Amino acid sequence: MYTQLRNIFVFSIVFLIAAGCGDEEVAPENEEGLTQMKMVFSDPESGDIITEAIYLDEDGPGENQGTFEVPDLSPGRRYRVNIEIIDALRNNRDVSNHIRSNGTQYQFFFNQSTPAFSSLTYQDQDANGNPIGLELEVVATGSSGTGFMRVTLVKDLDKSTAGISSNNRANSGGEIRIQINFAFRIIGGGIG
Repeated sequence: MYTQLRNIFVFSIVFLIAAGCGDEEVAPENEEGLTQMKMVFSDPESGDIITEAIYLDEDGPGENQGTFEVPDLSPGRRYRVNIEIIDALRNNRDVSNHIRSNGTQYQFFFNQSTPAFSSLTYQDQDANGNPIGLELEVVATGSSGTGFMRVTLVKDLDKSTAGISSNNRANSGGEIRIQINFAFRIIGGGIG
């Protein structure tokens, strides 16, 4: 079951821990018109949805802080992840479809301050064969604990830069459009 994180104290902890993750700006960014971002975790074989990480910000870039639903993941388990972005302020506009349709202009990057995943690979490509990041395959770390990952969407970057397909945006330029820090709980004894 999800635990709803609704107070600024918890958000601040996630924000502060993620602040140590790289040299990039870590202030919450929301330039794409985001009221909800989901990371939907499913079984890679069956496609069955297992859990979701959800960021909800009902007023978008307004004054109110967003809230998080933190998923519980099994140690060592492999997951397929699909990112869904909705802008409820614009008639539930599906921002993820816009990103997919204009994939040569966009890419998600994933930086972990306290790793939740021992492996993360892109599973989608733009028209030029470069990753977008709306579809991933991840493997949860092998031990229990809480991991943190900053999800950053960059627009108008140089996708020919070395390292792009390896989740490395160094020297690629571009403009940060969305930046959100997620937490993930790794619990239990793993998969059998």
